[in-house]
Amino acid sequence: MDKEKSRIACINDCKIAVTVPSNNLIQILAILASTTLTDFRTPEETKMTGGIACIMDTLYVAFFGAIRLMDLSGQIQRVVNIPSVNILHYVNDDQMLCVHSKDQSDKTVSCLDFTNDSLCNNCQTKEANQTACYCKDCQIFICDNCLIEHRMKNKNHNYHYQSAILREYKEERSLTLSAYNRIVDLKFMAADIVAVLLVEKLCTYYLTGILINTFSIRIDKEKSRIACINDCKIAVTVPSNNLIQILTNQAPTTVTDLRTPAGIIMTGGITCRMDILYVAFSDAIRLIDLSGQIHRVVNIPNVKIIHSVINNKILYHFEQFPFHPLSVTTDEVGNIIFMEDGVIWQADSEGKNIKIIMSTVDVFLIGYTQITYNEDSKCLLTYSHGFNGAKVYRKLE
Repeated sequence: MDKEKSRIACINDCKIAVTVPSNNLIQILAILASTTLTDFRTPEETKMTGGIACIMDTLYVAFFGAIRLMDLSGQIQRVVNIPSVNILHYVNDDQMLCVHSKDQSDKTVSCLDFTNDSLCNNCQTKEANQTACYCKDCQIFICDNCLIEHRMKNKNHNYHYQSAILREYKEERSLTLSAYNRIVDLKFMAADIVAVLLVEKLCTYYLTGILINTFSIRIDKEKSRIACINDCKIAVTVPSNNLIQILTNQAPTTVTDLRTPAGIIMTGGITCRMDILYVAFSDAIRLIDLSGQIHRVVNIPNVKIIHSVINNKILYHFEQFPFHPLSVTTDEVGNIIFMEDGVIWQADSEGKNIKIIMSTVDVFLIGYTQITYNEDSKCLLTYSHGFNGAKVYRKLE
């Protein structure tokens, strides 16, 4: 070994990897009764720094030009362009600590950063920028084209996602909507106005971040949702009280309560089309006018999310998706944009051609939690608890 540069990584409770940079060598030692020593050579044209770590039988080996991910036979799986790392340390399922040489600062990076140059293990597509997902259970990388089939077959698997994805949009601005309260829901009222539901109040803002109005209301932290009736009226569901509140944003501001039928339970889901509220209950969806009169009952039970779409359609369930989205919106051509696992996905109006379009700089720590889209401005507003605010993205033409 090298006295100054050699390092070790524990592969499991009976195997150890040792780097020997001077010989371009990694040694795998088995320490059970039948002790064995296996050598494999690293590429001659590259030089190891000595840094090494292991996650799920994959060695992360530091070279002067990059970090190489290698299996236990010595086969290189991926190359990540982080140079001159002296020490690699596995932190948890989502992070790797890289300690750089003296002229560089130490850095903690997400293991998802290592997917940037990876190829899909299913189809081996050469378009590396399409591979944005890693299945922790199968220990494989999956491209957009293979992801849906994989999720359909493996509904309970856990996934990592590549960080800092941005497709089909450009970031336009950031704004602070609430520094102290968790945002429960948000919706565009107009191209430049957004309604934001907090735990104890509803606020309306201009997209510049300027506050317009504040309404003090009591809601259900987990179940309440909002629907914009027009550019000055908002409906808020309060399932625990069998209540829908109608708030008028223009002076004089008003709050009107609509009681829902006793004995049936709202799920919280709500949307509005042409002054008719589509309200989700445990037994059905009820169409209710703004006076509280029920016009129609549609026997679709336990819908959590309802969203009004173009062509007089209402989006209300995702059985055709292998997803359970927490926030949904649509764009001007009917594309369905939804949020799950802290990343933002897009499907066409038929629920096909699904792909990831956005992820935060650290999906594990500060993934997205709310989204809403405005068809007139072609802007997507996103919110993440970790940012304590929102970001506005405009669709690329």
